[in-house]
Amino acid sequence: MAELDWLEANDLRAYPLIDGDFSLSGGLTLPRKGLVDAGFMLGIDSYFEPGQDSIYLYSITIGLTTLTLRARAEYADAERDFLRCYEWCFSFALLAEFGETVHADATHIETSLPASDRGQGFITVGDLSELAALPLGEHLLLSAPSFEPALSQSLVRSFAKSINLANGPRPCPPICECEPSSSSSSDSSSDPSSSDSSSSSSPSGECTDPDPIEPDGDDHDAALPETVGLTGAIKLMPGYNCEITVVAGQNLVQIGAGVKSGKGAPCNDLRIDETGQVWEDLCAACDGPIYTLNGIGAETEHFQLIGGPSVVVTPNADEHEIVISLDEEGICEVDL
Repeated sequence: MAELDWLEANDLRAYPLIDGDFSLSGGLTLPRKGLVDAGFMLGIDSYFEPGQDSIYLYSITIGLTTLTLRARAEYADAERDFLRCYEWCFSFALLAEFGETVHADATHIETSLPASDRGQGFITVGDLSELAALPLGEHLLLSAPSFEPALSQSLVRSFAKSINLANGPRPCPPICECEPSSSSSSDSSSDPSSSDSSSSSSPSGECTDPDPIEPDGDDHDAALPETVGLTGAIKLMPGYNCEITVVAGQNLVQIGAGVKSGKGAPCNDLRIDETGQVWEDLCAACDGPIYTLNGIGAETEHFQLIGGPSVVVTPNADEHEIVISLDEEGICEVDL
């Protein structure tokens, strides 16, 4: 059974803050009584990681008739600190009733413009008599006590808010000049995009957001963007070797690749140029009847296909086809 006087009990302890040093500027101390509950939902643009990052009480301001609490975020990694320029402001009347709750969007520290995509929060107050007795003005929390970690949730990576369309480079392959049995060493030079060429530094003057976090080049194939930042009502349809599955119960759209999936396999060997567009002049067509194999024609009644280095020949009698595929082991490396 729920404890009905839970908020009353909270008014006598540090919660929703973590117990610690509650020293204020000017030699004062923040009273334990006054705050009884809080919660924060960090937005998809916050890069906030619960358990690593935290929300803390920055200051309390006493006015003639109002009390304002300011909360800010502290990040374990400065590169992810996309809330360095934002805070939550919760304003209450000094005569607010016990249990009153105020909700607030994150706002820019300098412009006070709301930014709901960075996060929202709420604070519930208890008996404000001791807080209201503090001197007029803003009082900073010297040790910046954090709110309980369980009170912060994050929407980061919980859903997609935009879609980018891109093609992977796929020109006609050059002639492989190396021996099939030789092993080529990988290029030791790293992708410039994956190197840590810039360091995160605190902004001077105006508060600016950190640079966008780019994906690690070692973990992502090169892509040629065709359209970026698509928003609104976007319709997805299966393509060649691509199927789309909607899992309504999980609010999930799965895009998967597989031979002959979706619209099936394309009959032509499609190639992508340096701009990301499909070539009209293809390397070679894959449809139509086969008349010869390496110059051996219809006069030969029987012949045998034997796979060479990194080439696998697989018969599929049920589909009346022979599948010739490449095995990654032993493939000659070429730059496309």
